[in-house]
Amino acid sequence: MSALAHEALARLRHRHVAVATVVTCMVTAGSVAFQPGHEVQAALLLVAAAVFGVPHGALDHLAGRATFQDRLGALWLPVFLTLYLAVCACVVLVWLWVPLPMLLCFLLVAVVHFGSEDVGPLSQADHHEVGLRPWIRRGEVLGRGALPIVVPSAAHPTEVGRIFDALGLASTAIGGETVALTIGTAWPLAALALAPAIGHMTSRAVRSRSTSPVSSLIELPIIVSALVLLPPLLGFVVYFVGWHAVRHTLVWVVRLNPANPRHGFMSFTRLALPLTLGTIALGSGAWIWMDTPPGERALQVVFVGLAALTFPHVALELVTSGSDER
Repeated sequence: MSALAHEALARLRHRHVAVATVVTCMVTAGSVAFQPGHEVQAALLLVAAAVFGVPHGALDHLAGRATFQDRLGALWLPVFLTLYLAVCACVVLVWLWVPLPMLLCFLLVAVVHFGSEDVGPLSQADHHEVGLRPWIRRGEVLGRGALPIVVPSAAHPTEVGRIFDALGLASTAIGGETVALTIGTAWPLAALALAPAIGHMTSRAVRSRSTSPVSSLIELPIIVSALVLLPPLLGFVVYFVGWHAVRHTLVWVVRLNPANPRHGFMSFTRLALPLTLGTIALGSGAWIWMDTPPGERALQVVFVGLAALTFPHVALELVTSGSDER
């Protein structure tokens, strides 16, 4: 990523933190007065994932083109789509076969993916500053990525356990609540992983006049408070849509047009629309084919669908991130 793109991304991320903080606080406060039922939360999750969550990964074909076109020429698109859809199908089939190992693998991949998006790509200045302390960044990636998984499991183990049961764990020897309780015990590890980064950001805030370290420090307690106070499904909607998906979208916006982010966003919307509509069509087909209750079906379509998309998505991110950070 160019220096111009990094500067544009830093400005956009700073504004996003301000907006996301206000929205998160409003939703959290509003939930005290009105808390929707489980099925309503599942419906909100389904709509939010389709409208906001799916588009943030709907430019994977551009990353695929950058990876395959030079090697395969005109054949890059059918090869890419075949490999991508094959991975998605394998994830779904393996999940149906062994849901517990697949769920745990998905959560581990999600930790790394969420964390790397929350921390964001390194600029040249960051390379110079953090180069001697790479373990700080790695700890921040793991700590931030663990928050949306570990915190709800610790604060709401029974409700998270019901979600896990709906994803296939009800048929296993280990129930969903047991898995949630086990995951929830990892919250001290997440706090320990974040501690050096928090100390580093505090030091930067004291030494510099930049508000960037301050905004990063503010967002952590805001996100944790929302994940503790909100029911797990609503908390995940707030985190996934309001924080994670927006941040990944902003990276693509500045990649497409670092000089004019507004035009970059318009380009992103146009380019993301075909795969977004295709993914929604596949999800709708799965919804029609399944015969589970609506609330449970929504959870299965969203989370198993996200898992199917996350594995090839993260693989592409790993391939392309090296060139972005050089």
